[in-house]
Amino acid sequence: MASPLATLTRADSHSVPLADDEEEETVYLSLELGAVDPNLLPHCASMRLVGLETPTPFLQLGDSVFRGLHVSTLGTELVFDDASPDGTTRSIRPFAHIEHKVLFSPVTLIPKSNPVAEPGAESAPSPRDPETTDAPASSSGSAPRQPTVARRADHSQILAFGTYMAYS
Repeated sequence: MASPLATLTRADSHSVPLADDEEEETVYLSLELGAVDPNLLPHCASMRLVGLETPTPFLQLGDSVFRGLHVSTLGTELVFDDASPDGTTRSIRPFAHIEHKVLFSPVTLIPKSNPVAEPGAESAPSPRDPETTDAPASSSGSAPRQPTVARRADHSQILAFGTYMAYS
């Protein structure tokens, strides 16, 4: 069986120009999806990774949405690359080492305009309440609004951001 990652390509460069005093550093992260259907990745037409630099990144694979959590690895994970360009011999070489990973768990997104009240859930703060949310972002490029967080009775979180809420 072919690897589900065989169709993906590695991005060796990016289009953001660096200033003269900046250095580029490449950091590799392991993205772990947990117990997910192994047929999900090969059949996904699209993949979106949003907010990787934030404490709560989100990953969308096709119609499935996952919320991530940054953690440090216990030890160091090694990533190997196929050393033979033609693929006729079985030799591998160390490509990178990883010391951080992102653990993803599936979430369900529902529109914020029609939130579903769950029994035993504390009420989520209103997105229009000035005491619980930031002021609306202006068109001049100010920082984006932070998600509103509420905790349910079972200690899982309800994140409200944009026009959707994520329930885990």
